[in-house]
Amino acid sequence: RPLRRLTGGTLPAAMRPERFLALDEALARMERNGDTRTHEAVEVVQLKYFVGHTFEEIADMKGCTFHRVRGLWEYAKRHLQAELDSAGLPDDL
Repeated sequence: RPLRRLTGGTLPAAMRPERFLALDEALARMERNGDTRTHEAVEVVQLKYFVGHTFEEIADMKGCTFHRVRGLWEYAKRHLQAELDSAGLPDDL
């Protein structure tokens, strides 16, 4: 599945450009069309995936619990997976 790389540590530089662009576009759509929870989830993905912060660091920055951050991460992964699947990109990108 395309979002296996979102489990931590892998930086976008290791991602094929097509997948990186699709992920960036999916995040932008989520942010544009979402509610407060969705906006928070996009922020968590950006901080973890693109910046490299841990869930604990993000929780400290946002003033919330590790479990809240982890839940937002899982929420974002589900939405992003659906977005990337609907884009029809092969899993090996």
